[in-house]
Amino acid sequence: MSSHWLVTSLNHYCSATGAAENPSAWIDFMKLVEEELPLLSGSGRPTKSEIEHSVIGQSGYTSWREMLESGVGMNWSNWVAWRRAWAVIKEYPYLADLELTASQINTMKHTLKDEFPPTVEAFNSLKNTESEQKKAARQASFAALRDEIQQQKALIQKQNEELSISRAELLTLAELRREVAAAHQTIGALNRDLEQSSSKNQKIVNQLEVVTTERDRSKSRLHTLNNRSFLQKLKALF
Repeated sequence: MSSHWLVTSLNHYCSATGAAENPSAWIDFMKLVEEELPLLSGSGRPTKSEIEHSVIGQSGYTSWREMLESGVGMNWSNWVAWRRAWAVIKEYPYLADLELTASQINTMKHTLKDEFPPTVEAFNSLKNTESEQKKAARQASFAALRDEIQQQKALIQKQNEELSISRAELLTLAELRREVAAAHQTIGALNRDLEQSSSKNQKIVNQLEVVTTERDRSKSRLHTLNNRSFLQKLKALF
């Protein structure tokens, strides 16, 4: 196989993996790498000689990373994630037929560790269990949300009732203030009337004192005359 064809094919699978209609194209990518570049399947790094005599060296690259990033146009961190997920598929071959992404496989492996489902039946059972658990969790969440909404409605209703009472109290207080103001006006008018009446009464009292004084004088003169002789009375009169 020509180096150009390999780079083109790898680039195709790499691009297809990002498409929604073919999320498992990365598996075809890893299969092709395993078939055409067996030197990458080992646990250690390929030697310089192995690189030079492989498609990598024949394509003009000095390392697999250089070929991957410069030729295929793939990020190195993606390759690391794909290789990790590929190792899981090698351990559990049934995963290759489930059209899973590398991220999904790595997440499951990280979460389940040694409890990873060994068969497709165990995998499906686990997924069904997780689905039921998620459904139950959603229902519980909806129920809790519904209860919270009811509590909020009750609280709002209580606050509205308290607000209505407060408004009624304010209206009552305003009415009392108006009544007090009116009472003050009435008291003021009565005080003015009382002052006017007191003034009139004082005038009458003064007039009575004058009349009483004149009366007393008249009585005194009359008494004096009564005590005089007839001739003295005549003289007092004329």
